[in-house]
Amino acid sequence: MDLQIHSFIKRNTYSGANALVFLATSMIVNAFANTAHNLALIFAVSAMAGLWLAVWSRLVHNLVKAADPWISPLIGVATPAVLLAALAESPHTLLGAAVLLFTSWLPYMVAESAGQALRVWAYRSPLPQARLLYLTAQAAVDTAAIGGIGVLLVTLGDGRTVRLAAALALTAPLLLARAVHRSQTRRVAATPCPRRPAVRRVSAS
Repeated sequence: MDLQIHSFIKRNTYSGANALVFLATSMIVNAFANTAHNLALIFAVSAMAGLWLAVWSRLVHNLVKAADPWISPLIGVATPAVLLAALAESPHTLLGAAVLLFTSWLPYMVAESAGQALRVWAYRSPLPQARLLYLTAQAAVDTAAIGGIGVLLVTLGDGRTVRLAAALALTAPLLLARAVHRSQTRRVAATPCPRRPAVRRVSAS
């Protein structure tokens, strides 16, 4: 019922890939909202950036779920490259980049780990409304974690009223896409274990 990314390693890859793009996109929207004077244009650019994040998130999910051999090495190279570029600027820039990457990675990791636990609960629960409760709780976690960090990253600095609206326009398509995706996936067990064939014991006559 959720993104169905079971293992910690896969969730980490998924979160890392989203964190890099989410951070870069948020910084771009932040800078644009800080310099542009046309409010409608700011909203339009923020909404388009949010659609891009939604498409990227779904693409990464499909690659991770399909065990694509390139996605993990790509993220493993891209993250140190960003940190090395920050170190070339200054040690303070490196520290800031590391903190921002971590704060962008953590919400995705929290959301996916919580989603895994909630999905298992909904699968095992006898309550008829368990699926609805799961989807509601997962949407709340996504909004608090991913939406919260998006608002934080975009509203850094002055002029927070305009940039708050830009942050909402940025995160709304991503959160909506995640909610729709989860609501459309079928109900499956968390990690089905293969059943061993029964072994018949033949007693000696």
